[in-house]
Amino acid sequence: MKILTLVLTAAAVLLLVICFGAQAGMKVVGGATGVSNTAVALTSSIRSDAVGGQFFMLGDAIRWRADGTDPTATEGIPFGPPGGYEFKCKDEIDNFRAILQSGGSGATIYWLLWYND
Repeated sequence: MKILTLVLTAAAVLLLVICFGAQAGMKVVGGATGVSNTAVALTSSIRSDAVGGQFFMLGDAIRWRADGTDPTATEGIPFGPPGGYEFKCKDEIDNFRAILQSGGSGATIYWLLWYND
């Protein structure tokens, strides 16, 4: 049930972003990033002109930071499904890092970014 709720929430958010973004000349790009016991960034193919975004996740709990410092399995903002987070600025997107929380075996972060056309 949690997965269904997460998928429906992500679909609704994507639909709203696309609808409102189309009116404002915005575009949306998305992807997925696997999280393991080593800190990871979203991806190297993120648009350099992204102005905002969101992420959702499935799997085990993670810890994340967006200050340019790698989180550890015990330090950082704890986060678990079926939650989501909205990036407030470009720096948060660029500096986002995530790692599995202690005892986790795997997670996937699904992200959406929007940018000006």
